[in-house]
Amino acid sequence: MNSLPLSPFQLFPSLVVELVVDYVASSSGRSVKESKNDDTHRLPLIPLLWVCRNFRDIVYSRFCTVYELDLSSSPVKAGWSSWPTRLRKMARPAYRLASVVVLRLDQWSMFSGEARELLSNNQYSRGSIPNARLLTLEFVSGRTHTASYLGDTEIIANIIRFAEHLWQMAPAITEVKLPGRDFSGRVRKIDTRHFINLALKLYQYEHVATPLRNPFNFIEAGISDLVTLDCNLDSSLSRRYSVDNDSYAYFLQLTRQNASTLRSLIVNVGSVKNVSSLVRDAGGNYAEYPSLHTLKLCGPRIECDIYNMSRDRPLLPPVDIAKLPVFPDATPFPRLLQLHISISYPFGDDTLFRGNAARLKYLDIQIYPATVDILRKYALFTPASHPHLQLVYIDHMANFQVSPFASPKERMQFLLSIGPHAPVRKIYDIYSKPQFKKIVSLFADHTCIQTLSLPGTCMEFKHIIILVKSLPLLKELCTNAPCFDSIPTCVALPTAPAVVVAMYAPVGARLRRWHFGGKGKYDEIAKCVLLLALVCPNLDDIDASIFSDGEFVRKLQNVYYTQGFESHATRLKKLAFKF
Repeated sequence: MNSLPLSPFQLFPSLVVELVVDYVASSSGRSVKESKNDDTHRLPLIPLLWVCRNFRDIVYSRFCTVYELDLSSSPVKAGWSSWPTRLRKMARPAYRLASVVVLRLDQWSMFSGEARELLSNNQYSRGSIPNARLLTLEFVSGRTHTASYLGDTEIIANIIRFAEHLWQMAPAITEVKLPGRDFSGRVRKIDTRHFINLALKLYQYEHVATPLRNPFNFIEAGISDLVTLDCNLDSSLSRRYSVDNDSYAYFLQLTRQNASTLRSLIVNVGSVKNVSSLVRDAGGNYAEYPSLHTLKLCGPRIECDIYNMSRDRPLLPPVDIAKLPVFPDATPFPRLLQLHISISYPFGDDTLFRGNAARLKYLDIQIYPATVDILRKYALFTPASHPHLQLVYIDHMANFQVSPFASPKERMQFLLSIGPHAPVRKIYDIYSKPQFKKIVSLFADHTCIQTLSLPGTCMEFKHIIILVKSLPLLKELCTNAPCFDSIPTCVALPTAPAVVVAMYAPVGARLRRWHFGGKGKYDEIAKCVLLLALVCPNLDDIDASIFSDGEFVRKLQNVYYTQGFESHATRLKKLAFKF
């Protein structure tokens, strides 16, 4: 039998169809959301659905992107967020166009298994929504009695079955979000393990009591293939599961059971006393984490005002490293790629760094006296060590009773010695302009630096020039707001640009971006910005977002149009500012 001839509209190029649809939508003068309750004939786009499949697909693609499923009520409510309510059945064939699925349910229906049954009974089965990439879970207040009689094992089993059904229904999902909470997880491949991780995080961020009598009963559920454990036990998980009480044993059990496959471990501790038990148990048995790539040991951060440091705050006593545990025979973290330490170093030897010097790529460390003592004692960073270290973030803005450094210069010398060949460095520290004048020459021994951040350091314009000269590979610089304290008086004259260019240019051939913040005189800062652009030929990205009040912009414009800068207008017009 001969097939029916195509409609002439079916032959239109897609671009033409899109233009027609957009024109009809704009000519209506009303948005689709405003027309949700209109009759069919009052929505101009609806007649296009019957023209041909091309028109229908374009209309659907405009409005059928977010598919909502509400399992918190019976019967299940479903539809498109931007589609007229009375016409939702008409868009049923457009499931394949959905890129986002919003699933609304109460926790207890997930724990009891009711949510999975609702999906099955409403024909949301394998491949129902094949192209959605994002799943948004919205947990609403619901019943509390339906799962109260269930045991931990049964609740976990129901979560697993629910997760498996979701991945069958929307197999292309690559991202899961929990709105209104401090977490969203993106993974390459969604599976049951990751959903269980999300469920555990949900317990952390909810203000209601978890139905699990003990969240660590995930251990008893036999989930030994968990690859990522992210437990902020001191602040996010329920307070009764802090590392400083008896439940820490459950946490240790969980980590040791998964030690062979664990890739990321984040622990928040109030003190360093319990960290050693991650390495060795009470029986003297060592634990090894052969797959661990990221280790974060977090503690209460010491907040400092880098511009107005208070001398009245209580000082932190130094830790006696002689009392810290040592494990000379252990190599617990042989494959670490990222190490974050925001507490005082918790061991009396080089346990954390042992065996991973050739692999470590990222180091974020807060400097305490005990940390300094250990790094010096074991000479952990030498010119030949850590060849692959790429990023070094150092925070020394802590207040100590006894400083391990004799002078600011010695302090900076030590900080620069940590990962001496790392191309990206961020050093949070406080140096006044006179102090920085004495230490700026130290950077000449670290010519490999490509990105440098010194957000707490006050410096003069000429010291920025010296710094840029010392670092020929520098591409990005972050400093405090500069000043002109020691620049010759000629900078105030109309010839200032010519004088500065003659004195310093050209420098920093690779410098492209400069970010600065802090406090200072706006007119001086504006001069520094424009003059640095003249001596650094490729600097074109200026981030001054800290000055968003408009006053700095006005000062910048005033300097820009003063005599002396006119001859450099072509160069200065290339600057891109971020305010």
